[in-house]
Order: sequence, then structure tokens, then C-alpha cells
Amino acid sequence: MASEPAPSTTSGDVSNTITTLAMTTAFTPPASCSSSWTYEPSDANNVLNGLLLQNAAASDNADPACFPSGFSQYGRKTASLVYSPGYCPEGYTSADVAIEQPTTTVVCCLSKYSYMTMNMENGGAIYAGCISTFPSTTSTIVTVRQGPKKSTQVEGPITMWAQPITVELQSSDSSLFVSATTTTAVSSIQPTTAHVTTAHPTETASRESTNSGSSGISTGAGIGIGVGAGVGGLIILMAIGLWFLRRRRRANRNLTAMTDPFGSQGMPGYRGARKINVDPAELDTSARQSQNIHELGG
Repeated sequence: MASEPAPSTTSGDVSNTITTLAMTTAFTPPASCSSSWTYEPSDANNVLNGLLLQNAAASDNADPACFPSGFSQYGRKTASLVYSPGYCPEGYTSADVAIEQPTTTVVCCLSKYSYMTMNMENGGAIYAGCISTFPSTTSTIVTVRQGPKKSTQVEGPITMWAQPITVELQSSDSSLFVSATTTTAVSSIQPTTAHVTTAHPTETASRESTNSGSSGISTGAGIGIGVGAGVGGLIILMAIGLWFLRRRRRANRNLTAMTDPFGSQGMPGYRGARKINVDPAELDTSARQSQNIHELGG
């Protein structure tokens, strides 16, 4: 189901502009998205054995139908788009959660992918992606970055780099996606490995009324109302965060085809394709920090 974006808004300076779109319905990617990956050779990213990229570039096997309406992020640099209100698409989980009144921010990744950021190009760029490993027991044929109509066969293990989707919710947005009948007590939530950051409210001093005969709200009642409103707002934000964490556990139990994008047999191959044998390797970021690394043009 496609999301329904509202007119966008922007914030920040020219070099770091954030565009905000509204997603009022949950998005479900089509099954064809499991094959929308592109092989990027190591000379383009300084990663041993290269990468399998999702939405590598507009001209390299990118499929807009695989993302919510308005999504236009390509390559590995940090996204400049936020959905608010928003909802993690079907087959995605909350890989990173930050709660700071009055907003809950969630980074959504494909199920069983982890969220990672890194500084590249001598600190001039921040790369962010959802990371997994293409299994060593499988192989597949994918298109090659900047190689029109060129395909190659790759064998695991090889690093997979998927696009994160960032969503934001205010406390007033919870009714768009959450029914009151699905609310679960905090004590029933099991531990989770998701990163949650909670901002502590600032303490403010209350001033006593100097007019004892005033017919307005008393000092004690005013303090009670203020504390109650603050606690109520925090509880709502916590409930939103817990809702994302519950959805993450549920998605991990009911994984869709997007968890292993290529399946145990891989995609149908071309018999004459070039075969690349690769060895297990971690992302090579330490040895080349001083090099300038640039994204290939789309």
C-alpha cells in the first residue's frame, strides 16, 4: 500500500536541508523489491569485495516503488528526508529509536539489518545505511554499478547496504497508527537490543502566589497540574517508543521475503556471467580515512 505524502517542508541550512513528508498509511513494498540490488565494485567504495547496494543511483536498478512516496535517497550518504508522521514499512523494524520531547524519531531498517553511520571523505560526509551480510552459502546475479545492461554473479559473504527510512512521531500522532485496544502495560515489554535515547525534562521552579485571596488555582493545584501534564506527555512518548520496539519483535518473528532479499537459491542467473569469489571481510574504514572517497554519479 502506498503512503500518502502531504506537501513537504524543509529545515536547516542549504548544505544540510531536511525535507519532511507526511505518511498517513503504512507502506508495503512489492515482492519485486527483493531483486532491486546493485553490485558496486570496491574501487568505488574502498570496501574489500565491494558492496551490494539498494537504490544505488537513479540510473542503476533503482526502483521508486520499493519506498514510500517521495523517497529520493540514493547511494550511501545520510538521508535528507524524514516522514512525519510516519510508520516503519512492512518488513522493516526500528533499528534506532530516540525519544526527545515532544518528538520520537525512529530509523527503520529491513528486518535483521543493523543501522550504521560513518564519517568519510576526511569528515566531509556522513554515510548511513542498514547493514547485513549476503550469506556465504548463496550466490546471485545482479546489475553492476554504472554498467548499463551489465550483470555479474556474486557469491557471499559480501556486505549488503540498504536504505534506512527515518520517521518522526509527535504524541498527538499516535492515534494515526495505534489503536487504544492494542496498548500493553510497560511491565509486559521484554528487553530489546534497540538503542533508545530519552531526554530528561528540565526542572522549573514554581512561584507561590502572593495573593492569598485570589479565586484562581492555588499554588499546590498548579504544581499538580503542571507535573501531571509533564508526566502524561512523557508517558505518551514512552508508549510510542515501546510501540516501535514491540513492532520490531513482531517483525522479527514474522519475517517477510525482504529479510533474505535473494532467497536460498538466489535469482535466476546468466550462464555466461563473470563470477566473483569473495572472502569474508569487515568494512575497511580505518586504513583509508585520509583518502577522498566519492560517490559515483547517478
